[in-house]
Amino acid sequence: MKPIRLKQIRLFSIKYPKKTGYAMLVLLLCLSVSLMVTINTKKEADTDAYKDYKFICSDIKTKISERLHTQAHLLRSGSVFFESSDSVTRQEWKEFYENSKIESELPEMKGLGYIQIIPAQQIGDHESQTRNTGLTDYKVWPQSGLQTRTTIIYFEPQTYKNKKVLGYDLSTNYHARIAMERSEKADIACLSGCTSLPPTTKEGEQAFAMMFIPVYKKCVTAAGATINKRITKGWVFAPYRMSDLMHGILGRWDDKTPDRIRLRIYEGLSINSKALLFDSQLKTDQASGGQTIRSFTSALDFNGEKWTLLFTQTGRRDSLLTGKTTIVFASNILISLLLFFLSLLLFSTKQRAHEIAKHLTTELQASQERWKFAIEGTNDGLWDWDMANNQFFLSPQWKTMLGFKDYEIQNKQEEWEKRIHPEDLRRCLAEIEQHLSGESPSYSSVHRMICKDGSIKWILDRGKVIRYDQEKKPARMIGTQTDMTERIEMEKQLRQLNIDKDRFLSILAHDLKNPFNSILGFLGLLKRNLQRYSKEEIDKHVSTVLESAQHTYDLLDDLLNWSHLQSDTLPFEPEKLNLQDIFTEIVEILKLNSKNKNISISIKPHAELYIYADKQMISATMRNLLSNAIKFTNKGGQIEVKTQEDHSHITITVSDNGIGIDKETIDKLFDISQKHSSKGTENEKGTGFGLFLCKDFVEKHGGRIWVESETGKGSHFSFTIPKLAKPLETFFNES
Repeated sequence: MKPIRLKQIRLFSIKYPKKTGYAMLVLLLCLSVSLMVTINTKKEADTDAYKDYKFICSDIKTKISERLHTQAHLLRSGSVFFESSDSVTRQEWKEFYENSKIESELPEMKGLGYIQIIPAQQIGDHESQTRNTGLTDYKVWPQSGLQTRTTIIYFEPQTYKNKKVLGYDLSTNYHARIAMERSEKADIACLSGCTSLPPTTKEGEQAFAMMFIPVYKKCVTAAGATINKRITKGWVFAPYRMSDLMHGILGRWDDKTPDRIRLRIYEGLSINSKALLFDSQLKTDQASGGQTIRSFTSALDFNGEKWTLLFTQTGRRDSLLTGKTTIVFASNILISLLLFFLSLLLFSTKQRAHEIAKHLTTELQASQERWKFAIEGTNDGLWDWDMANNQFFLSPQWKTMLGFKDYEIQNKQEEWEKRIHPEDLRRCLAEIEQHLSGESPSYSSVHRMICKDGSIKWILDRGKVIRYDQEKKPARMIGTQTDMTERIEMEKQLRQLNIDKDRFLSILAHDLKNPFNSILGFLGLLKRNLQRYSKEEIDKHVSTVLESAQHTYDLLDDLLNWSHLQSDTLPFEPEKLNLQDIFTEIVEILKLNSKNKNISISIKPHAELYIYADKQMISATMRNLLSNAIKFTNKGGQIEVKTQEDHSHITITVSDNGIGIDKETIDKLFDISQKHSSKGTENEKGTGFGLFLCKDFVEKHGGRIWVESETGKGSHFSFTIPKLAKPLETFFNES
């Protein structure tokens, strides 16, 4: 390419003055556009920087809120711990604190304590009882004329400072008292304002904030029934300094960099120095100097307690030509010069050059759209129903929760509906319709869903309409799905444990009292009339006492075995057993009972039939079933024991031609919450616990027990036991 000489340019300019003017006009226009693009780019850069800044601030706010709710969940678990027991010892509370791993998971918490409501007239007894536990210096303080004291009785860990707090009456602390009253009224976690725990906070230290959760006690009527009434017996609480809370949440996010963000937290919705709870740069030189270049204020609401979060960033404002704008401006200058020479030399291609410049300018002006920040819970699934476009979305986590991979389920509403248990589908759809029609502010449903493997999971499904069309009809609805299976199963187990406990106490209070009354009554008669009674009368009374004592012993033995089963402390030692030997042994034990009623017992098991079971449990089961058969069979009756086997189990059936059982009684036989005991055909008595033990013994072996009966036609009690599946040689070699 030949170089362009100055003379040529000068001659060109003179020869083509109009084109040169057009080129200059293009150059001026391009320079103007370049300046505008640079200014616009600078604005976009500032906007993006502010969005990033706002995103960081919002993320910090989210972390603070999540941390507070995590602490609230911990305190709620402590509240449930107290409510689930009539009394909690200091050692049990210490173990709960250690198992919660607070020092590693929530290091900002200075401790975890329990506040008990104590009437003023019981203070002396309370102090004496506490001192007897080893706290010799314990006392309720400070002195006050209040009729009810809210005293800290437990506070872990037992550091020197924490011990000083024991006995402190928090009702004398205004901020703490207000927070406790709010939490008690609404049954929620509540935060106190800035306050302090004794000993008084040192100068320069930030004051404590405290979180409270109420603890309620059950209300029981005189008949022993639980009523739906809440009575507060105390609070679980945790104190922490705001600086420790922020450090635990954010770590070292606020290192000493020139453009770091300063966070100030104020109590309430007003910003003033008296309401200041936390200042991330309180002790730094930059806290009071520098120019504020960005500021963002946001309100945080935690169960009605409002905080104002003020984020500021100081530094020097960037000039127009810095960073990205410098590159943009230099690029536009080069483009303008290029267009000038192209216009000067190739004016005929002006349109094409203009399109290139426009394309480049458009590329520089274009900004990327940011996705709105959304976090799907760790274990929650997400669904999105776009009614306007008839589209339905199921998140991968939603599918994983039911055992499916993402590609195995299509994003269709039909896929969601057919996973709902048929018995719950109509109710679930009705609850959605209530929300869509405006009858409820949001959709919430607990129902069952069918997993890929056919198993059932309990699901908490929640959602809300987020957009309406021009006709005010729902256009889009978003919701989440939470797995509630484990929680519901735990609630069922807890209810069953409470039923068993109530039944156990009822038996101790009632079934044991009557035999002892009989024993004591007859012994009293013997003592008063021993000299007057004949030998036959004494023998009769002694026989009655012996019978009552034997009945009481049998009941205690059944209760003890049942208690061992419930606590899993009864020895379980399965071994190879010959059914013929067990049947023969049990029949021999009950020989006298059957002989007294002239009842014949026939045994029809297969020869050499072996099972793998615990001898004591199987013998007790057979003894109970045969004893019941004798008890409810008339004189001269017949009892038959037979077996039936399949590839893995043996079914043992005890049949009689006795009086039979009605359907209503059959439904109660194996339900411990409806204990039932009937006298035999000869007024024989029972403990009412035998069949419960049989059921637990059989289920301990992985079997099941059932009864088939009809009034007046006898009964058939059957149960299954795993048989010995290995060859005898292998069994003996392993033994």
